[in-house]
Amino acid sequence: MPAWALSYRGFGIGLRVPERLPGLLRAGGRRLPRSSPDGVEIRPAPPVFARPRDPTDAGGSVLAYYGAGRERPLPEPGALAALPLERQVAATRWYHTIELPGGVVTPGAFDHRPVVPHYGIPDDLRGRRCLDAACSNGFWAFELERRGGEVVAVDVPTIADWDLPAGTPPLDARDPDALAAAAFAIAHRALGSRVELVRRNLYEMDPEDLGTFDLVHMADVLLHLRNPLDALRRLRGLVADGGSALIADVFDPALAGPVTRYSGGFRNVIWWTPSLDCLVQMVYDAGFGSVDVVTTYSIPGGAGWRAAMRARP
Repeated sequence: MPAWALSYRGFGIGLRVPERLPGLLRAGGRRLPRSSPDGVEIRPAPPVFARPRDPTDAGGSVLAYYGAGRERPLPEPGALAALPLERQVAATRWYHTIELPGGVVTPGAFDHRPVVPHYGIPDDLRGRRCLDAACSNGFWAFELERRGGEVVAVDVPTIADWDLPAGTPPLDARDPDALAAAAFAIAHRALGSRVELVRRNLYEMDPEDLGTFDLVHMADVLLHLRNPLDALRRLRGLVADGGSALIADVFDPALAGPVTRYSGGFRNVIWWTPSLDCLVQMVYDAGFGSVDVVTTYSIPGGAGWRAAMRARP
């Protein structure tokens, strides 16, 4: 009669069970065929709840979330720049909350300002070359610059470069990415910033043309990527000798072990929600030699928990 040993937080119990019981439990009480002499075991297939999904749902989700279905058209860049700063800010949609001159604060969907002191950015970045990958409106790029860094910011050229589910039809001409670009330009101009913006797909980031960086930053993007490990490997290739990466992304505290929840990109282009172990393991597997979790945080409207990690080659 086989023995089972169960333990939880240091407490254990040993059981002896009938030989057929484990198999019956796995089969939901149904009798299973015994293994054949060659070791092959056949089991009834369990229920499967996967189903086809409508790719148009994914496109509609993107338009609603990023505000592309706006009634007012976005002004031309020249006309936008001629408006007072408050009206420029009001003319577009903001992903990031950014403090601009004159007490103007952008109405961002996500306000990261309370997180900054806990995030792990070095106080003094003077003389250091920095990269903000997937910069959106530029909150983190401008923060790196404020600390003295020479900053390059990378973001996708168009909506076509997003990892949308297969079969998603072309989106409305009022491209959500055009709104992000307009917001970045407003903040860049208002702050008198020297951040260099490069339009590039993350999978195509290459040290041959971007160079390498003392600090590489990427936040809130892995969950939106079909192939997050490929992007992390690209990121690793941009870290200079002696440099480091600061990576922040979503994790699910209810998941244990190196596992992830798959969503497929059908809502708000969210593909994955990993456990913290899985998130850290992916960073290691991208080629980093050490990974330290600096902090975990949740912000209003942020739909879950993030971990900020410092990774070194």
